[in-house]
Amino acid sequence: MKLKDLVIAAVLYLIVHEGGHFLCALAFKLHPKLQVGKWYVRIGYDTPTPDQHRWVSTAGFGAGMLVGLALLALLGTPGAWVDKAFLLCFWSVLTAHFIAYPWLFKDRASNDFNGMDADEDQTS
Repeated sequence: MKLKDLVIAAVLYLIVHEGGHFLCALAFKLHPKLQVGKWYVRIGYDTPTPDQHRWVSTAGFGAGMLVGLALLALLGTPGAWVDKAFLLCFWSVLTAHFIAYPWLFKDRASNDFNGMDADEDQTS
């Protein structure tokens, strides 16, 4: 695994992940807002319904997985720039982000996984 592959995979994953949130929010005509926490600055969206919240929240990881599968499909294709090392880096970044996410965003306001339960109140 080369450091260059890891850096490029991390940047690509960041763009794909945040792009997934953005495109889904755009489809719902939601307006972005800047969220500032103790350890982060990010763009968030006010999701008025539980369904919109679920879709926008999961769109980042979903987009990452779709691109990861597309990269897997490119593996071995003549002329493709994807090799096994890059693919391993991309999926490693995605997996590390997914595992670390609950600890990165512990506060309720910024954690996308909060409110995923259909019975949970979305207004608090």
